[in-house]
Amino acid sequence: MQISRIIHTNVVCADIERSLKFYTQVLGAKVHERVDDGGADIRESLGVTDGPVRYRAALLYWDDNRGGPYVDLLEWQATSSDRVARPPLSAQDYGYARMAFEVDDVVAAERELQEAGLSWVGPIQEARVGPWVVKMVCCRDPDGSLIELTEFPYGKRRGRAAQPAD
Repeated sequence: MQISRIIHTNVVCADIERSLKFYTQVLGAKVHERVDDGGADIRESLGVTDGPVRYRAALLYWDDNRGGPYVDLLEWQATSSDRVARPPLSAQDYGYARMAFEVDDVVAAERELQEAGLSWVGPIQEARVGPWVVKMVCCRDPDGSLIELTEFPYGKRRGRAAQPAD
């Protein structure tokens, strides 16, 4: 098998309007398309045998990447009694733990998001990750998904970034 690209990352949300506000107004995403189930039941391919069939979704992108990859916000149309809450995953739990976004200035991004009322799960940290040096900080989206903002202070991530001497 040869995978040619990532199409989307799915984020199941309790309230799509609340999540859309966070991802568009706070993180600067653009809406490519809003969709609903159109009557299609996709649960079988997802390994789900019960629960709601109906859903609403929004495909989000950044910059000029209208062709993706997307963040796919998805709200299953369940009654409140059907919803199953779970604690958010931590960075060391198995499974999807966080989604990282590249920013030009992580300090400025942290300041902007603090002004929007977000709190951080930890301080900004500069660290060597493989061949790169990054500055990063994490917060959570409205449903508790961990969001990482990463700056490559010594050059961009593609290829080998310029780095300070060790």
